[in-house]
Amino acid sequence: MYYSVIYQSKAQYNFTSKDIELMLMRAKQKNKKNNITGCIVYANDKFIQLIQGPKDAILKLYDEIKADDRHFDVVTLHNQ
Repeated sequence: MYYSVIYQSKAQYNFTSKDIELMLMRAKQKNKKNNITGCIVYANDKFIQLIQGPKDAILKLYDEIKADDRHFDVVTLHNQ
């Protein structure tokens, strides 16, 4: 089953463009293996992200995202 989650969070620190580039490179490699796609926006020390893919893979990834110490105050905006 195809599933999607949208969340927002606050960054622990100011990410540089190099930090974002490294984070995206690692995520793309991992997500490709799990058939996950999405979009992330970072601005004003906040993230908003959409992730989509197989339900089990998305729920596992979202648990990992919520536990990531690079951000806090993770708020689920949509899951379906």
